[in-house]
Amino acid sequence: MAIDTVPVRIEPAAVERIVELGLQSDIDRVVAMAKELISNLHSIEVKIWTDWEDGMKVNLHLIAWKENYVRRDPEHKAWERRIAETMPLQFRQWVVCSMYPREAAANGR
Repeated sequence: MAIDTVPVRIEPAAVERIVELGLQSDIDRVVAMAKELISNLHSIEVKIWTDWEDGMKVNLHLIAWKENYVRRDPEHKAWERRIAETMPLQFRQWVVCSMYPREAAANGR
C-alpha cells in the first residue's frame, strides 16, 4: 500500500487523551516513522489502553497493522529502536507502540 494511502484511525477517546497530554506532534512523528520504516503497512490505529498494573493509568496504544507480518520482524525492531532513540520520555511514558499482523485485525483483535 502506498504511504499516502495508509489509513490512520484514532478513537475519539484517544484524541481527547492526546490533546490532554499534548502529544499530537509526537503521534504524528511516530505515524510518519511507521509509514517510512514498515513495508506492507496496512493501517495504523490509536486507542486508549488502561494499564491495570500501573494503578489504572490511562495510556495510549498505537498499533501498526502489517500485511505479511513475520515473528520477530526486523522492521518492527527498527521502528521500536527509532522510537526509543528519538522520542521524548513524555511520549514513551504514555504511549505503547505495537505491530500486529493485519490478519489479527480482521479477526477482531
